[in-house]
Amino acid sequence: MGHLVAIEPELAGTLSPIKNDPPDVVLVTNYGRKIGIEVTELVDQEIVAEVARSKKRGQLSSEWADWNADLVAEKLAELVRTKDTKLQNATKDYAEVLLVINTDEPMIDRIMIQEALTKFEFHTKYIDRGYVILSYDPQVSKTEFAAGYPIFKLPFQKAV
Repeated sequence: MGHLVAIEPELAGTLSPIKNDPPDVVLVTNYGRKIGIEVTELVDQEIVAEVARSKKRGQLSSEWADWNADLVAEKLAELVRTKDTKLQNATKDYAEVLLVINTDEPMIDRIMIQEALTKFEFHTKYIDRGYVILSYDPQVSKTEFAAGYPIFKLPFQKAV
């Protein structure tokens, strides 16, 4: 969360887990705002399953997902739709609801995310803001991205 606070200082505060998910955690900001945060991961589930099967067989898998900007955009939209639907009965207690999407996919870099985010806008009913956070990248400018973690704001358009 510290990396996100570096680009969105108003999100500084205290995080607490929620027993009755969703959302996954609640943030009470230093200004007293109560924000629900739903967290998910952008990952190729087929590759994850194949790696698990290989592990059960005592083998190492060298499978990699073959990502491109169109596929990333499609999967991000799918995650946003799924989480927005999941949150339909869980937003009334919060001033705002955020979606944080993490990814450690080695083929997804900041350039691919930037291109994917130009593909379309994300329309939501319940999620107010969303972010994609990539793994640490020592090659990125620490002035451009907090502590070397590329973070991108999703272009949301919330229905009123």
